[in-house]
Amino acid sequence: MTASFPTVAGSLSPADLIAGPCALPEAPLAMPCQMLEPETGMLRRILSALLPRPHAPKGAEG
Repeated sequence: MTASFPTVAGSLSPADLIAGPCALPEAPLAMPCQMLEPETGMLRRILSALLPRPHAPKGAEG
């Protein structure tokens, strides 16, 4: 048993590829522009390694 799929003779535009039976609904909010974090300098890395860090919280005792 084979399924019959319509064939496309020409190339599809991006809008044609997005629209279709499996198209997602439009998002209510646009995704904000992503920004990369600036690299940490050598001095800051050395200072953060030398400074004491707070202890991790303990779990429930019982």
